[in-house]
Amino acid sequence: MALSNEAILRSISNDRVLASHMLFGHRHRQASPKFHFDIIDLWRAQDELVVIEAFRQGAKTTLSEEFLLTEALFGNFRYCLIFV
Repeated sequence: MALSNEAILRSISNDRVLASHMLFGHRHRQASPKFHFDIIDLWRAQDELVVIEAFRQGAKTTLSEEFLLTEALFGNFRYCLIFV
């Protein structure tokens, strides 16, 4: 499915969980647990500061990379600095 369709672009712009599945689903061999969706929703929230805590190998880095790529694709920021 081509992403040139305006309705699809609007849908994934409004729903980052859907965007994650459409754009990065090939990177995930297992089904995503609910807390992954909660993390994505927290990043999309209007809160200025958000802290994400999860167990080791909980896919925090993977989810953040994918989320930041999606945000960059939509031009929602010009510069990003990641501290690990």
